[in-house]
Amino acid sequence: MDRERSEAAKRRSGKNPQSAITLPYGVGYDRTAERWYYTADAEKVREAFRLFLAGSVNYKSVGGRVGIDPFNLRLILRNPIYTGWRVIDKKRDNSPAAHKSGPNGRQADRPKVMRSPDEVIRVQVIAEPLISAEDFQRAQTLMDVKKRNHWRTREGYEHRFTYNGFLNCADCGRLIYTHFRRADYYICSGRKLGAGCETRYMRKEKLEPQIDSLLCDRFTDLAFLESLAESWHAAAQNPQAAANVDRIQAEMTTLQAKRQRVIELFLDGIVLSPERDERLTKLDRDIAVFSELLLRESPGPQLSPDQLSAVFEPFREWRCLNREDKRQLLAVIMPNIFVQDYAITGVKLPMEAMNAIGTSMSRTGRDSWQQRA
Repeated sequence: MDRERSEAAKRRSGKNPQSAITLPYGVGYDRTAERWYYTADAEKVREAFRLFLAGSVNYKSVGGRVGIDPFNLRLILRNPIYTGWRVIDKKRDNSPAAHKSGPNGRQADRPKVMRSPDEVIRVQVIAEPLISAEDFQRAQTLMDVKKRNHWRTREGYEHRFTYNGFLNCADCGRLIYTHFRRADYYICSGRKLGAGCETRYMRKEKLEPQIDSLLCDRFTDLAFLESLAESWHAAAQNPQAAANVDRIQAEMTTLQAKRQRVIELFLDGIVLSPERDERLTKLDRDIAVFSELLLRESPGPQLSPDQLSAVFEPFREWRCLNREDKRQLLAVIMPNIFVQDYAITGVKLPMEAMNAIGTSMSRTGRDSWQQRA
């Protein structure tokens, strides 16, 4: 027990109590100076992030280009150590049920479990990060969307659809699947799974040219971009939005204070672990909700029509791009395109996409964007 406490204290102070074999890929630790640093292999990680953020979201493809196993690459891209922060959110399960014995009767490794919120260790160990916090967060979003929308590939599979994973049903909001039924079709998952959606099957060769035209014509139309810039500016000047931000920030401050109070009650022995975990889980859920609301209500990036034109410049050649090039660009902006019975009712760019665009163009701005097509 004393050893565990000693190791935990070292971790909280930013030290590494374990052997070099446990270090993340491309990260070293100098025990004499008690200093973390990036090794030469970290450049492979930097390149992997660059490729991923550029739209190459296939783990096998990116891993092959940088020389990292695809399974390991998925874990590497999730590790915040490359932003300079060490986050330890798991621990060994010390419960009796987790006890395991090896072939010789000696205790084997216990499985890892998630730490409770107050046990998570977060400490900055490298002052100059390999990846910016904005790029790291955007990579997390890409991987989350990739998983949620089934951006998967099978070796040797002929990929015929351009927009699979980017379409949502305008009627029920569910993801649009692909289907072969004497021809290639897009079909709402709500209809395919028998959930009651009435959106009809849509033939690929009819729907995809309509989407191509929308993206090519609307995103490069200066009048449309001017109206978009004006709507952003008007939203930023809205006094009601500023009041909403103040109210949300005040609520978040209250929730954070409540969270800290729960931890203090636990440390004082007034609240036991089960009640602590229950309270913290609810508070963390509420904090996450209000954090999302704060991002949504905060003034958006003030991009001019010229800047917007530069952002969407690649869409001028959209009809000339092949499927791979189109999907790479789509992976960068992560659109949700809403369709029903061949009608395109709207296009939504997630908040994270506009955050990245706003940051890259002006280094400021936090907002979501949705413009009806």
